[in-house]
Amino acid sequence: MLDNNERTCIACSGETWGPQCSHSCSCTTGSTYCDIKIGCVCKPGYTGQFCETDIDECKTSLKKCGFNEFCQNLPGSATCECIKGFYRQWSTCNDIDECSALSPCDKNLEYCTNTIGSYRCSCNTGYIKNSQGICTDIDECALSATLCDKSTEMCVNKIGSYTCACKKGYARKFGRCEE
Repeated sequence: MLDNNERTCIACSGETWGPQCSHSCSCTTGSTYCDIKIGCVCKPGYTGQFCETDIDECKTSLKKCGFNEFCQNLPGSATCECIKGFYRQWSTCNDIDECSALSPCDKNLEYCTNTIGSYRCSCNTGYIKNSQGICTDIDECALSATLCDKSTEMCVNKIGSYTCACKKGYARKFGRCEE
């Protein structure tokens, strides 16, 4: 800018920039400083006349994430986070074994199967999930009439199983009910 004598150049103050220092330096926290010739100089990850706009590095593909990761935009940058069911170890997202880490299933009625990014609870043998998703005992005797020898045995339901008991007047000998 020219001094009042119109012969001597003087620099713009820290509050102005441009020809005749006619523009105000209204830079935001997204700027590093105000240049007397071009105005606000933005930090990486910011744009706009006053560096007021965060660049979404995820949407602009400036940040690339790997397998089992998603991009999380941050002010001025972005980071890669592991998707649900995975944890970061060094630079890789690994599957969480929820079965051993969390014990999410009812140990008395269910067994847990780890799946990629999740897990599945299944009923133990002798149980079935009811309409509420709870494992309940299967009455094997009611489901099948051929489990025991009808002439000498009767079926007795047990929790998670069944047994064949000898009818009255019969005793078990060598694995069979006999008189």
